[in-house]
Amino acid sequence: MDKKKRYLELIKRREVALNKLDSARKRLGHPHLDFMSSHELAESEFNLWTAHLEEIDKELAELKGK
Repeated sequence: MDKKKRYLELIKRREVALNKLDSARKRLGHPHLDFMSSHELAESEFNLWTAHLEEIDKELAELKGK
């Protein structure tokens, strides 16, 4: 049962990460990000959520493999 709870928790976290990644992707292409620091912040956030999503997917794959 613990495995099932962890799997469901990871699915929820994955949804949150996908939403955050989508939001960061939209800000990255936003035309009003004229300042370099704003662009760098959006790019940094995009990279953070991409890495977070990869970790979640990796853990999900491990749970499925067990």
